[in-house]
Amino acid sequence: MTMTDIPIDPPKPVKKKRAKKRRAAKPRAPALPKVADEFVGLSVTDCCKACSAAGCVISGSIFCGHPRKGGLQGGDMHNSEALERYRRAQKAMARSDAEKRFS
Repeated sequence: MTMTDIPIDPPKPVKKKRAKKRRAAKPRAPALPKVADEFVGLSVTDCCKACSAAGCVISGSIFCGHPRKGGLQGGDMHNSEALERYRRAQKAMARSDAEKRFS
């Protein structure tokens, strides 16, 4: 062997990786009912088609509870049913806005 020769080590054996065990999938929550049927016609400027002078679908009383036109009044902030309808209306409006923008 001369000084310019470099000793070459044999390659190290590659270790096999163990396959990860998959966890069992958790049962999913039941799907929410379709919101579009409840708030048909709701847009940024228009109320639902079911709303009239007799009452509003979102607030459940005679005043308008449209999310972009003033929302719920202070007395209804403690009404859990009205708050849930209000949140569903907001989500329905956001979904329809996104569909209009990106389609």
